[in-house]
Amino acid sequence: MTDHAIARRGVLAGASAGLVSSLVTAAQAQEAKPEITASEYWAQKGDVKLYIYRKRAAAKAGEKQPVLFLVHGSSISSRPSFDLTVPGKPGYSMMDDFAAHGFDVWTMDHEGYGRSMQTNGSSDVMSGVADLQAAMAVLERETGQSCEHASR
Repeated sequence: MTDHAIARRGVLAGASAGLVSSLVTAAQAQEAKPEITASEYWAQKGDVKLYIYRKRAAAKAGEKQPVLFLVHGSSISSRPSFDLTVPGKPGYSMMDDFAAHGFDVWTMDHEGYGRSMQTNGSSDVMSGVADLQAAMAVLERETGQSCEHASR
């Protein structure tokens, strides 16, 4: 009978050590995630106001983070596409994930979508290009990085 008690104690001690180890590892992983900040901007395309959204972790002094600009499709606007939050279920935001990996992540609502102005204009490719050109002016101003190659 004593052999069973010792074996059980050993198993319980091993199991609790594994549980504590996994909790510590999970806590360390939570601590390692940088704080991510969000900012909102507006671009002007003629008379049309375009909504722009940005997420990033704090950069080290003098460091320029690589910029990632996410463009939504024709079905849904930017925030539900790239910054989805589900209460009680972390990890759905693509923007948060890229920001945690050191990117300066931007997106926008094209004309007629989300928070950008609703107009009678069409959402064809040329209109989308003009939207992006207007957004790049804001991005360049805020980051100090040139988007020259992106507008060609």
